Amino acid sequence: MENVVLKLELSVEEVNQVLAGLGKLPLESSVGTWAKIKQVAELQLKEQGIEIPAPEAPEAPEAAND
Repeated sequence: MENVVLKLELSVEEVNQVLAGLGKLPLESSVGTWAKIKQVAELQLKEQGIEIPAPEAPEAPEAAND
């Protein structure tokens, strides 16, 4: 059954929920699936003319002044 491919129709919110859930699993068991879902979703949004905003870089923590 490994070669069986499923095509699902999910809203952006549902895809984000799936990605968030995968993010809570151990990295080595979920990163491939997470990356594939993200790649396919971004491609489909781009094909529809929807821009994906680039994620903002996290702010560096302020240095402690001790």
